[in-house]
Amino acid sequence: MNFKKITFLLGGPFPTPKAYGVTTRETINVLLKDSIDVKIFCYKSTYSDPDFDSIIEYIEHFQSSYITKYLRKIALFGSSKFNSILFRLVSLIDFISSIKQIKKVKSDIFWTREPLYAFICLSVFKNTRIILEVHEFSNLFLFKVLRVYLNRVTFCPINEFNLKFLKSIYHQSFNFIISPMGISRNSIASRVEVEDFVKRIRSQKYNQIKIAYAGKLRPTTYSKGIEDLIFLAKLFQDNHSKMEVNLLGATKEEFRYFEQLIAKNSIEEYYLKVKEHVPHSLALSLLKNFDVLVLPAYSNSKYIGMPLKLLEYLAVGRIVIFGNSQLYRDMVPESLRVFSYTPQDIDDLYKSIFRAINYEKLFELIIEGIEFAEKFTWERRTRNIIWSFK
Repeated sequence: MNFKKITFLLGGPFPTPKAYGVTTRETINVLLKDSIDVKIFCYKSTYSDPDFDSIIEYIEHFQSSYITKYLRKIALFGSSKFNSILFRLVSLIDFISSIKQIKKVKSDIFWTREPLYAFICLSVFKNTRIILEVHEFSNLFLFKVLRVYLNRVTFCPINEFNLKFLKSIYHQSFNFIISPMGISRNSIASRVEVEDFVKRIRSQKYNQIKIAYAGKLRPTTYSKGIEDLIFLAKLFQDNHSKMEVNLLGATKEEFRYFEQLIAKNSIEEYYLKVKEHVPHSLALSLLKNFDVLVLPAYSNSKYIGMPLKLLEYLAVGRIVIFGNSQLYRDMVPESLRVFSYTPQDIDDLYKSIFRAINYEKLFELIIEGIEFAEKFTWERRTRNIIWSFK
């Protein structure tokens, strides 16, 4: 099947520093590289980031009235059932108001994460096809009403958990392709880079070891376990270790939270540095400035998304240590779980770092991690989804 145009329908502002911003941007870059025209419908964003400059021209905003803009702000202010219902109602009104401008685009395919948008497009545009990404267990009713259009939808669950969710709804056959998140080819370390790193870390031993985490530090609804790294820095300080912890990606609100936590625990800046959010591409390049990359376990055990950060860590060719959780265990092969640690057990995290530094087959382990991560590039993900139509 030859595609002339694909339209992305986003439920939030774009560009955005959130994960769906990275996913959408990288997917679009692959499509443009493959000479497929794109259009993006979304809410207006105040976020500015040079990583998005090349696709700004493809953005068109939903038509929102003063009333729906006001109601949307109210809906986003809380997390109650009322806020959820109001949010969906406003989304419905704005989307219907934008149908005429969406129709003018004359797309072959609509690509979205929103089952509401998928249902409306399937109802209004009789010959259109839908790519529906599935990232969470929600909107059960909307997924159910899609039953009547199953032959025109390709579902893209990001993991087996989300596929199981779909199978619990659709007992008949349906089109799907498991589509994990991807990484940028530009971030993948070479064997020479890994060799140089291992030699350096061996020579340093326990001196000047830099530990880092990069990404959103503390979403509003749950903790990403960053407190483990805060208390690790405190342990370094107490032991007078020549090691430091770096947290990259703090928003202004997160800065305030962590400043209070750092002050409460009397942690010196030498041992813990909190740095502001930077563009995604810059963050990936900065990861290579560190020796050990730590990914704590999410505090919310119900989180069933795709830990993209773990793939990005593995790709850059550094020591990777992650919190021992079902989410991470199900993602990586057993051979890459050598240095997982018990969440909230700072002593175990501390010991895992030293075990990793002294690991006899460190080079081989890092290379295995890179080879695993290479299977999940944005190019492979996007083209697999498109090829599923042919």
